[in-house]
Amino acid sequence: MGKTELSLQKEQLQLKIIEIEDEAEKWQKEKDRIKSFTTNEKAILEQNFRDLVRDLEKQKEEVRAALEQREQDAVDQVKVIVDALDERTKVLREDKQTREQMQSISDSVLFLQEFGALMSNYSLPPPLPTYHVLLEGEGLGQSLGNFKDDLLNVCMRHVEKMCKADLSRNFIERNHMENGGACDSLGMRRG
Repeated sequence: MGKTELSLQKEQLQLKIIEIEDEAEKWQKEKDRIKSFTTNEKAILEQNFRDLVRDLEKQKEEVRAALEQREQDAVDQVKVIVDALDERTKVLREDKQTREQMQSISDSVLFLQEFGALMSNYSLPPPLPTYHVLLEGEGLGQSLGNFKDDLLNVCMRHVEKMCKADLSRNFIERNHMENGGACDSLGMRRG
């Protein structure tokens, strides 16, 4: 009976070896599946952050374009102001030159006629228009700083949520047998 029992144990051990080898092969496949899954998750992560950066760059360019348009509008407005001032200066110089020419008239009658005509059309030059330059860059800097802080806080909350909820779970969970005893990683019953 000893040899038969040894033979039976040997057979049981061989079956257990096959079972364990099959289990090991299954876990090798699971390891490959985990790696593939993780690779896909990393690709999704990279793509989403690339998209986020691209969208932020687009928003930055929109703000930059608005700033440049505002600058161009102001430069154009300054050009109009300077052109109007140059035109006014030209008219005043012509009036001054006319007066200088009148001073050289030696004939009193002619002088009085010219002077009368000049004075009937003369009016004091209107005062210069007043403009104010409003440079309010501090407001944009503060707004962008708040935007950056808000965006960073939202990102950190979502990353923390992902790390705590989704990424803190292990890929592998241990199953427990229904009759109350737990199985170890080799499928052997533990007391």
